[in-house]
Amino acid sequence: ELMQIDDSRRYGRTELTPQQMRNQILDNLSEEVRALCREKTVLMVVEDAHWIDASTLAALEACFDKIAGEKALMLITARPTFEYSFGGHPIVSRLALNRLGSEHTAAVLSKITGGKTLPKEIVSEIVARTDGVPLFVEELTKTIVESGELRETDTAFELMGPLNKVTIPATLHDSLMARIDRLQPVKEIAQIAACIGREFSRTVLAATARVSDDVLDEALNQLEKAELVFRRGIPLDSRYAFKHALVRDVAYESLLKKRRQEIHQRLVEIFEADPGSEPELVAYHATEAGMTEMAIALWGAAGTAAQARPAYDEAANHLKTAIALIESLQDQSGWQEKNCPCSYSSPRSTSPRKASLPPRRPTHSPRRSLALMQPTTRCFEWRSITGPGSPLISETD
Repeated sequence: ELMQIDDSRRYGRTELTPQQMRNQILDNLSEEVRALCREKTVLMVVEDAHWIDASTLAALEACFDKIAGEKALMLITARPTFEYSFGGHPIVSRLALNRLGSEHTAAVLSKITGGKTLPKEIVSEIVARTDGVPLFVEELTKTIVESGELRETDTAFELMGPLNKVTIPATLHDSLMARIDRLQPVKEIAQIAACIGREFSRTVLAATARVSDDVLDEALNQLEKAELVFRRGIPLDSRYAFKHALVRDVAYESLLKKRRQEIHQRLVEIFEADPGSEPELVAYHATEAGMTEMAIALWGAAGTAAQARPAYDEAANHLKTAIALIESLQDQSGWQEKNCPCSYSSPRSTSPRKASLPPRRPTHSPRRSLALMQPTTRCFEWRSITGPGSPLISETD
């Protein structure tokens, strides 16, 4: 069930409801973690939890009671804005990381420069402008060192003129943009990769960029050497990740909108041709490509697939995205009827039922439709899209 593999022929169909199946999956996963803890000491690291999906978060929460008293440490990092419900659990401790002080900033500078000293004026500017933000400290230092405006000796970097002759970006965005701009013609490969996402495979990038293997590998090597991306796996089947979401965002935003849409359209074609592609992935790229009607249908399919897992929060989010896109078409005349079969049933329902009776209380507002999708004991079906004023969701008993 977790991997969406149909094994009904071998084991027969389960009699469990979707919610019961979900609870059993979470319980089994947490039991596996506890069993591993009893064999050896376990360290679980979850980075950037502010981007976590609801189902993964539920899986983590299910582990807390199971690992209490076991030889285990779970380290979760997130931005201060991360909202979570497990803060009151007795085994959870929250640590707030403050900004870097001048001593720690100096240590970061020394590591980046390979132990070579920087002019005191430059160090003062870096400390003043970065305000102790680690990523900004690192990127601004690299921008200055790579600028060619300092003379490098065996032991230090030295000014070649007045300080005002050295280009020092004022913001983290400007610093990252300056580093990417210096990597011409590698910049275009970085921009295409940014359209794929924070993480991307060499295979998909090659199909999208449509350049020779030598050009692609050289570009990826330069990006990796500049520590803007990190690689995992063997070269021809490797996966890459941008060092930070901001690096990806800067590369992405530097593209003109028309060019971005062209790349996303190409990605839609690539992922559609792959049977293993998740519908929400294709839906995202269709949305960014401006292929709105296609994206609505795909988000509907993604909602149906998420409900079948069952991942109710994700299903609702996919349908919210679809409805938001419908709203964007409400003022357009002449768009064709599109059937989007997408049912949503509550976790409290005894079984996932698909609406089939005539609508008793149809709604004509996407926002009202969204309200109807909140967890209740009813089941709703997103029946069809027929243009402004048409019912989007119908209710059944």
